[in-house]
Amino acid sequence: MGDGRYYTYYQFFNIIILTFLTMFTVASMVMSHYRNKEIRGGKYITVTFLDITLIVIGRVFETVLPSIYVAKGLRYFESMMLIIATATFYYYLFVYMFPLYRNGSDGFYNKMKIMFLIVLIFLGINTKGTFLIESYSFFNVVYSFFYIGLLCSLLGMIVISSAVIFKSENQMHKIYTNKKIFIWITLLFTTPIFIYILALMKKSDCIDFIELFVYFIFCIAINTMSYSTTPFGLTTLAFDKIGDMIVDYVFVVDTNSNMIYKNKATNDTKFFVKNENVDVFKIKSLFRGSIEEKKNALGNTYIKLIKDNKQYYFTYKLKDLKNEDKLIGYMITITDITELMKLVYSLKERKEKAEEANKQLKNYSKVVYHLEKEKQISLLLEEIIKTREKAMEKLIIRINNLESKLGQDDFESYIEDAIKHNGDILNDVRQAVTTYREHYGG
Repeated sequence: MGDGRYYTYYQFFNIIILTFLTMFTVASMVMSHYRNKEIRGGKYITVTFLDITLIVIGRVFETVLPSIYVAKGLRYFESMMLIIATATFYYYLFVYMFPLYRNGSDGFYNKMKIMFLIVLIFLGINTKGTFLIESYSFFNVVYSFFYIGLLCSLLGMIVISSAVIFKSENQMHKIYTNKKIFIWITLLFTTPIFIYILALMKKSDCIDFIELFVYFIFCIAINTMSYSTTPFGLTTLAFDKIGDMIVDYVFVVDTNSNMIYKNKATNDTKFFVKNENVDVFKIKSLFRGSIEEKKNALGNTYIKLIKDNKQYYFTYKLKDLKNEDKLIGYMITITDITELMKLVYSLKERKEKAEEANKQLKNYSKVVYHLEKEKQISLLLEEIIKTREKAMEKLIIRINNLESKLGQDDFESYIEDAIKHNGDILNDVRQAVTTYREHYGG
């Protein structure tokens, strides 16, 4: 090259360390994207890794480029991104992971970050980089008091926030105690920044290695946090894999009503709202659409959802999550029973149709019965008429013969004989009617 930059042990070891750090940060960023894309606030972990990756890549180019002006511009960019990465990680820690500031606004923070970046770029161009970097050479960098002041401000915010968590009576994390959180932040976040600020103030010759040390510790801290264990004694990654195998919709909510987990089935459906706060005693608030809560014949509650002019049905279970008999959250399991309810309603419709058919068949049988009864009555009456017709003819003949016997001595015997014959006919008719009543009723 001719500029002597590759002829020192310092530069040689710097390149080696940067190479390994670049691979580490890129791998961490990729893993973080797939690991945290579904968790609440997980995008800020990925953004922090991205910022550190850009810093390390910029440092690689700064180390090998021969132009000192370009190298100084890259160092300005790295310094600017370090402030942004620290602020982003701070925002995630105390808004999402350890929710000290529950009312944090993502939109407001992102707008402020963009405005701050624009201001730093503008000031860097106007001051030719001296706004953050007082002097620069290939082997030595002196940062401005404003840059050190920004880092001190961030350090002060971190110390105050971690101290508030340490003194808080409410546990800020579902697993770790506030004391462990304070120690973790102090060792992996506060201490490296404090050492870095001391090196800046003393204008140390090893500032480059200290910065690489800070980047490396930041990556370790974020990775350690991302793969913390869950209350179930499994890694969060393993818990995700188990949850993704469940076809039901699973939500895990902490005691502060914050959504901390949703399985793949839940994320893939459009039945539920995207709220991060859940009232576990109002499960209906999870659904998107027209909701109606009902009870079946056994008294079990189910939910009817009308969405896009279609009806869906769900049941749910709410289970407490405990750690050593202490309540740490809730698990909500929602089961889609739409197909089952369709089958139930289909069977109910078929039952109603069968009952209607049976009713019509019963009415038809009554009609047939009455018709047969009337037919038998007609046949019986015809039989009575036929059998008594001859008897009546004989009675008429007897009555006619009485006229010719009028005045004779045996006239009275003829009358008694006619009356007796008539009585026999009446008795036979009464007997036929009695038999009819006994057999057919009436």
